[in-house]
Amino acid sequence: MWQTRRHDDFYHGLIQVAALMHQLKRGKVRGARKLATTAIGYLAPFSPEKKGVNVAEVLRRLKKRYLKLRGSSILPMWKPWTPLSVHCPVYPLNLWRNI
Repeated sequence: MWQTRRHDDFYHGLIQVAALMHQLKRGKVRGARKLATTAIGYLAPFSPEKKGVNVAEVLRRLKKRYLKLRGSSILPMWKPWTPLSVHCPVYPLNLWRNI
């Protein structure tokens, strides 16, 4: 999907969120901070909702996580990530509650 929608900031933002989660899983705080910033920028114009995705809620969680990451050089101990299923008629998504 990414190959056919590179011009679409909505999908770019969602991919940034996925990359952010991967960086957090690897313990890469600096990369996660950068991705949180860019994901917020890409997704903000689509709030509150687009294609079945509650963008406002994704942004709220991204901003909350970014504030925890800002100024931190180590990854705090967080609860295990729990999935947040999002109905998307275009493409099935699996976002995470503790972004």
